[in-house]
Amino acid sequence: MHSRHLWTAAATATLVVVLTGCGEGATPMNDAAPGSTSSATGRLAYFGALPNDRSSGALVLDLATGRQVRMGDQQEAWSVAWAGADRLAVVRGHARISGDGPGELVLVAADGSDEGTPIGGVADVREVASSADGQHLAFLGRTETSSNACSDPAATERMGLYVAAVDGSGARRVVDVPTASRFLALSPDGRTAAVVDMGDDTVIPQGRDWCNPGESRLVLIDTATGVTRVVAGATAMPGAPRFSPDGNTVVLDGSDSGYPDRDVVLVDVASAQATRLSTPDVVEANPVFSPDGRSLAVLRHRAGQDPGATATIAVGAADGSGLRDVATTGTEDYGLAWMSDGSHLVVAGAVVTMACDDDDGRDGGVVGLAAPAGGCDVATATTDLRVVPASGGELRQVSDTVTGFDAGLAAAPLV
Repeated sequence: MHSRHLWTAAATATLVVVLTGCGEGATPMNDAAPGSTSSATGRLAYFGALPNDRSSGALVLDLATGRQVRMGDQQEAWSVAWAGADRLAVVRGHARISGDGPGELVLVAADGSDEGTPIGGVADVREVASSADGQHLAFLGRTETSSNACSDPAATERMGLYVAAVDGSGARRVVDVPTASRFLALSPDGRTAAVVDMGDDTVIPQGRDWCNPGESRLVLIDTATGVTRVVAGATAMPGAPRFSPDGNTVVLDGSDSGYPDRDVVLVDVASAQATRLSTPDVVEANPVFSPDGRSLAVLRHRAGQDPGATATIAVGAADGSGLRDVATTGTEDYGLAWMSDGSHLVVAGAVVTMACDDDDGRDGGVVGLAAPAGGCDVATATTDLRVVPASGGELRQVSDTVTGFDAGLAAAPLV
């Protein structure tokens, strides 16, 4: 359900995805009760393409009006964070799909009225995050551009964690991090960053490369001092971390053996200790705290069954207890966001149709997809965004312009 592990193919597999339904208007996906989503308000940033776009970029959707605008120019975008209520920090470049080009970090107006102003003088940025207090940005990058191909020589400059004011000023490098670092999150007060990395890349064991120097781990970094703590008890395959509104807890999904084994993981920030909420019968992913910190929402489906056929959104207490289904999605879901007023949840999902000419199983299968007998590694997918009241109800489509399997959902802070 989280795009960066759900849609990862086996080494020999090829996933062909046809994204259908690009258009500026949004039509209901099903017949929701009158007024069931009329109160949905707020703005949502995500990755998508409008009809005249040449590539997928960062879009902003106004839920109240249905209006969508593209941020900046026609470059690809692969990481986005709100920099206050009216601007976004966007990582963009010309090589999102191939992954072998540098990323540029820019500040852009949320109404799409400018091309973007570069931040920090860092030439190769991977990810950006912002603090809930609207004062701080953090990003992973380096001043040297280089190839991201694992077979090429590693860059002479290591990747670093940078912090800056929300307007991009005062950017400084906090500490070196492994080049294979991802899933950056910043605490609400900007004092702690959470990052998933692959361990020390200064010493690479035989048979590995700089993309894969060690085992995945979740680390917490003090943004003032650079002191780094490895989280104990985390799973071998951690997903994207998210801080609670009070900053005391980090939530993520994780597993030890791959996608079918994913559970909710809670991390106590003070002790850097993780607790896995094991649910053998249910696959759970993309957990996110409510804006008031009292509740937790998660995407889930029955273990061993077709993800789309049994997929739901569940909501429970902040400690992960008492989860109950509030909506059935009917899609393979890969993004979940809680709108900042707490009233609605937004899900990104896809109707996936396997499309194989050869089903003899020689190519293996795609992780997370329900392949037909014999194996299948080619599929088409129709993707969209839908909204539902957090208390439960019918889902209603609000956009069909979302592209790919990393929706990058980010709700704008309240004004």
